[in-house]
Amino acid sequence: PPAGADPPPPRGQGGDTPPLPPPRFQYQQLKQELERRFPGALQVSGQGTQEVTGWFEVTVGGRLVHSKKNGDGFVDSDAKLQKIMAAIKTRLS
Repeated sequence: PPAGADPPPPRGQGGDTPPLPPPRFQYQQLKQELERRFPGALQVSGQGTQEVTGWFEVTVGGRLVHSKKNGDGFVDSDAKLQKIMAAIKTRLS
Protein backbone atom coordinates (compact mmCIF):
# COMPACT_ATOMS: atom_id res chain seq x y z
CA PRO A 1 0.00 0.00 0.00
CA PRO A 2 1.13 3.60 -0.54
CA ALA A 3 2.79 5.42 2.34
CA GLY A 4 0.21 6.40 4.93
CA ALA A 5 -2.45 4.04 3.56
CA ASP A 6 -3.90 1.29 5.68
CA PRO A 7 -2.73 -2.18 4.70
CA PRO A 8 -5.37 -4.43 3.15
CA PRO A 9 -7.20 -6.69 5.61
CA PRO A 10 -6.00 -10.30 5.78
CA ARG A 11 -7.88 -12.73 3.53
CA GLY A 12 -11.27 -13.51 4.96
CA GLN A 13 -11.19 -10.69 7.50
CA GLY A 14 -13.10 -7.90 5.80
CA GLY A 15 -12.72 -6.64 2.29
CA ASP A 16 -14.04 -8.48 -0.74
CA THR A 17 -11.64 -11.43 -0.82
CA PRO A 18 -13.05 -14.63 0.68
CA PRO A 19 -10.73 -16.87 2.69
CA LEU A 20 -8.85 -19.48 0.71
CA PRO A 21 -10.32 -22.97 1.00
CA PRO A 22 -8.14 -25.76 2.38
CA PRO A 23 -5.84 -27.48 -0.16
CA ARG A 24 -8.07 -30.54 -0.62
CA PHE A 25 -11.00 -28.26 -1.46
CA GLN A 26 -8.85 -26.25 -3.87
CA TYR A 27 -7.99 -29.49 -5.67
CA GLN A 28 -11.67 -30.42 -5.89
CA GLN A 29 -12.54 -26.95 -7.22
CA LEU A 30 -9.87 -27.15 -9.90
CA LYS A 31 -10.89 -30.69 -10.86
CA GLN A 32 -14.54 -29.67 -11.21
CA GLU A 33 -13.67 -26.55 -13.21
CA LEU A 34 -11.44 -28.45 -15.65
CA GLU A 35 -14.01 -31.23 -16.07
CA ARG A 36 -16.68 -28.58 -16.73
CA ARG A 37 -14.55 -26.88 -19.38
CA PHE A 38 -13.33 -30.12 -21.02
CA PRO A 39 -16.21 -32.59 -20.50
CA GLY A 40 -15.18 -36.20 -21.07
CA ALA A 41 -11.71 -35.25 -22.32
CA LEU A 42 -9.68 -35.37 -19.11
CA GLN A 43 -8.64 -37.79 -16.45
CA VAL A 44 -8.07 -35.74 -13.30
CA SER A 45 -6.54 -37.46 -10.29
CA GLY A 46 -5.08 -36.37 -6.99
CA GLN A 47 -2.96 -37.86 -4.26
CA GLY A 48 -2.66 -36.54 -0.72
CA THR A 49 0.60 -36.17 1.14
CA GLN A 50 1.56 -36.45 4.79
CA GLU A 51 2.71 -32.84 4.89
CA VAL A 52 0.20 -30.21 5.95
CA THR A 53 0.96 -28.04 2.94
CA GLY A 54 1.19 -30.98 0.53
CA TRP A 55 2.08 -30.89 -3.14
CA PHE A 56 -0.13 -29.42 -5.81
CA GLU A 57 0.99 -30.29 -9.31
CA VAL A 58 -0.73 -30.35 -12.67
CA THR A 59 0.66 -32.57 -15.40
CA VAL A 60 -0.74 -32.51 -18.94
CA GLY A 61 0.34 -35.23 -21.35
CA GLY A 62 3.29 -36.14 -19.13
CA ARG A 63 4.49 -32.52 -18.96
CA LEU A 64 4.47 -30.64 -15.65
CA VAL A 65 2.63 -27.35 -16.27
CA HIS A 66 2.01 -26.21 -12.68
CA SER A 67 3.83 -27.09 -9.47
CA LYS A 68 3.26 -25.69 -5.99
CA LYS A 69 6.46 -27.40 -4.92
CA ASN A 70 8.42 -25.53 -7.61
CA GLY A 71 6.99 -22.14 -6.64
CA ASP A 72 3.70 -21.82 -8.56
CA GLY A 73 1.53 -22.09 -5.43
CA PHE A 74 -2.08 -23.17 -5.65
CA VAL A 75 -4.17 -22.36 -8.71
CA ASP A 76 -5.53 -19.20 -7.13
CA SER A 77 -5.57 -16.76 -10.04
CA ASP A 78 -7.04 -16.60 -13.50
CA ALA A 79 -3.54 -16.41 -15.00
CA LYS A 80 -2.59 -19.76 -13.43
CA LEU A 81 -5.83 -21.36 -14.59
CA GLN A 82 -5.33 -19.98 -18.10
CA LYS A 83 -1.81 -21.44 -18.22
CA ILE A 84 -3.16 -24.89 -17.34
CA MET A 85 -6.06 -24.61 -19.79
CA ALA A 86 -3.72 -23.55 -22.61
CA ALA A 87 -1.59 -26.64 -21.99
CA ILE A 88 -4.70 -28.83 -22.06
CA LYS A 89 -5.97 -27.24 -25.28
CA THR A 90 -2.56 -27.74 -26.93
CA ARG A 91 -2.46 -31.38 -25.85
CA LEU A 92 -6.02 -32.07 -27.03
CA SER A 93 -5.52 -30.46 -30.46
